[in-house]
Amino acid sequence: MLQKHDGAILADAVGLGKTWSALAVMKFFQLQGREIILICPKKLQHNNEQKCGKSRHYSYT
Repeated sequence: MLQKHDGAILADAVGLGKTWSALAVMKFFQLQGREIILICPKKLQHNNEQKCGKSRHYSYT
């Protein structure tokens, strides 16, 4: 789906592993040399930095 439509939206109930699923997909495409764009609310910045690491590749607004 990601390769056919060049993107996707992952949504389900709280606590079912969306973050870990998204991180795995992001890492898969990063290893292929693809650019990854992470868009999320600024209030989740700390949470994402813990899981993804601090990087200039991520932007929070």
